[in-house]
Amino acid sequence: MIKNRKSKYAICLQDDKKSTSTYRVEKELFDFIKIFLEPYRSIRIIPKPVKCIETGVIYENARYANDWLIREGITKNYEGHIIIKDTCKGKREVAYGFHWEYYKEQ
Repeated sequence: MIKNRKSKYAICLQDDKKSTSTYRVEKELFDFIKIFLEPYRSIRIIPKPVKCIETGVIYENARYANDWLIREGITKNYEGHIIIKDTCKGKREVAYGFHWEYYKEQ
């Protein structure tokens, strides 16, 4: 393995004593370790459907809603899904001029 201090891929390991070690690795090794460790993941994020109040359109998750905003030229922010989720949680009133809510099937 080649040491790569400038790699944007990092692996952080933490023990019971809260001691943390960080390792910079190549993308191939990072992807391999990520796939290998997936069954042991302690926090699972399950995307929630979101609904745009103004259009009535329901998206599979906030990321897909953000993709729609980008395609429509409303934003260029690829992290906009965070703002949409904040709106759904009531932390913001609107995101990109739209009201959003988590959609619950009835």
